[in-house]
Amino acid sequence: MAKFFTTRGLSHNLEEVIKNADLWIMLVTPYLQFSQTIYERLQHAKKRGVSITFIYGKASLNPKEFKLLQEL
Repeated sequence: MAKFFTTRGLSHNLEEVIKNADLWIMLVTPYLQFSQTIYERLQHAKKRGVSITFIYGKASLNPKEFKLLQEL
């Protein structure tokens, strides 16, 4: 089921979606920047077999973030 978030409570809600995903996660955002905690949650989701897709577009990723996403 799709969930849409505003800035209020974003981190908490995003963590909950990632923790509870069982098949796939698709994150659509104009800017992609995430915390270490979110990255760790995404790693755990991947280990559970969750497919992860990012759609972003208003800025290019810095090399460190790009490398982290490639590892997912």
